[in-house]
Amino acid sequence: MDAVTLEGVASDAGISKAAFYRYFNTLPELMTALVAPLSEALVGVGQRAKGNFESARDVNDLLIAYSFLAADLVSHLAPEAELLRLYLQERHGPATAIRAPVHALATQVRQMTLDLTELVQKQGFIKANAEVNAIIVLGAVHELIADFLHGRLSTPLDQLAPQMLDMLLNGVRK
Repeated sequence: MDAVTLEGVASDAGISKAAFYRYFNTLPELMTALVAPLSEALVGVGQRAKGNFESARDVNDLLIAYSFLAADLVSHLAPEAELLRLYLQERHGPATAIRAPVHALATQVRQMTLDLTELVQKQGFIKANAEVNAIIVLGAVHELIADFLHGRLSTPLDQLAPQMLDMLLNGVRK
């Protein structure tokens, strides 16, 4: 993103610089508009997941809740694959004005993950530190999505949530 210029965006879009200004005042404003669909989708996913996690009474219910969360993420994020790839690439980049909307989205994703993990912890399903657990889950999900987007994932998507949940609840076994 550091090499992106207003002139370059206008040229790639086939419009003049003046035409760009009819829609956006700045590149950060353009990025805000670009990441808005992901942000809105994640709010809905988070709300639905919270309801599913709150109603979980046992490990099987929790597995179902995680499976619904995974399916919900896939269905809402798959149409935004290129934007998702940009998010994954830029979320750790330097804090610049153009990257601010991506960083805000990353903060939102992290908080949603922490909130859900704390809920699962309060229900007694996990005993580990919720913040550490959330970071581990978020890192794993980011890597799984990146591998899926790059065609490096051989595990079917519907098997990922159960495998991750098994690791979180039972640890790594021989």
